[in-house]
Amino acid sequence: MNMRKAFRFGSVLVFIAFLVCINAASGLPLNASNISTGGPTDPKELEAFMDGTVNAELKAHHIPGATVAVVKNGQIIFAKGYGYADISKRKAVVANQTLFRIGSVSKLFIWTAVMQLAEQNKLDLDADVNVYLKDFQIPANYPGPITLKDLMTHTSGFEDLATGGRLFVRNETDIVPMGEYLKDKMPARVRPPGEVTAYSNYGSALAAYIVE
Repeated sequence: MNMRKAFRFGSVLVFIAFLVCINAASGLPLNASNISTGGPTDPKELEAFMDGTVNAELKAHHIPGATVAVVKNGQIIFAKGYGYADISKRKAVVANQTLFRIGSVSKLFIWTAVMQLAEQNKLDLDADVNVYLKDFQIPANYPGPITLKDLMTHTSGFEDLATGGRLFVRNETDIVPMGEYLKDKMPARVRPPGEVTAYSNYGSALAAYIVE
């Protein structure tokens, strides 16, 4: 799938989920007067809403397939697959069977874990991350240390590279332990921490390693 299309459709689904979540709190039915603050919560009404919206987006942006799930009060009240998981075989998307790459959504689990440990006073968000690193250290190329806050806000000052085996591997046998990867594939520090926002996959992995 074209990345731009994927991001566009992802934004649409986030917006749909936002409407549904708001309505879950308000209990309002979906209509033209409250679409900005509500959405359907009845499973059948929700399905009709999603069918129209999602199928229209799939068609408009030539997206093969998608899965939508809506959770209310910790319970799945709607889950349905749309389109195809395999176009050539006409294999339909099944909500509880078809897998989609989670990608950077996994970073939300990292940040949640960091904050849980901070609440337990096991991590200090303002401390030098080197305090928590035993197998290797981040070089002190700049006066200020890199903190967990810097990692969480993508202001660590690391460069970010996806090539050269830094982010992706072609074979399962090329996967190495997290600590080994972070030590051997450490990117350069190109700016002081806390000054410029620049997306960092390495920084997120570093935070995950600290949690581990």
